[in-house]
Amino acid sequence: MAGRTTSKIVLGLLIAVVIGTLLAACHSSVAYGDFVDQSLITGDPCEPPCWYGIEPGIEESEAYEILQDISFVDSDTIEFVTHDSIYHWRYSEPFSDSGGALIIENEKVVSIHYGLPCDLTLAEVIETYDVPSWLHINIYRQSGGPKALVTIAWPRNGFHVQFSEKVDRYSTGAEIYPDTLIELVTYFEPYDGSMETLVEDAGADWGQYEQFYYEWTGYGHIDFK
Repeated sequence: MAGRTTSKIVLGLLIAVVIGTLLAACHSSVAYGDFVDQSLITGDPCEPPCWYGIEPGIEESEAYEILQDISFVDSDTIEFVTHDSIYHWRYSEPFSDSGGALIIENEKVVSIHYGLPCDLTLAEVIETYDVPSWLHINIYRQSGGPKALVTIAWPRNGFHVQFSEKVDRYSTGAEIYPDTLIELVTYFEPYDGSMETLVEDAGADWGQYEQFYYEWTGYGHIDFK
């Protein structure tokens, strides 16, 4: 079971690079408390990895019906991308620059991804869920130059958060601080939290995506090594 679960997480990490450009999550001066969805911190209406009744393992058809009824999701923007098996959507105004996605496998939800168009800091997440287990960094190429996608995970709670920062050939690492703003949240089936298992399952070649794994040791500069 662990192998299958962590394989899905690895797939989710890679897909998140694609989804991140699709969602176009952006930050403004909007406080987290002013955004409709505060479920990550409050646990209302359900706690991770449940998002408004959608959770890993439920039927695709049920998830679609729930998604259509979520008040801050613009139901007219819900679209299924067949070749990727992804549902994606935009939020209603004034947050329509951001949105979310569901990864589907065998007609069941594998993972839930949603953007945060507001100011939620890493420190606030850690205050709620205690310290994370591990972090993962992807270096990937895009039209505006390379970026580092940083993933910080609470695997036993079934979620991780992500943010990105620009890097160049002189960059030696990523910066992680309490006031780092979260851009994307992903829910998945909880597992035992072993980073070693995750790395073993990540054996596939990611091509242009350089990847680094670390045990969580705290805030500060994280070297690319």
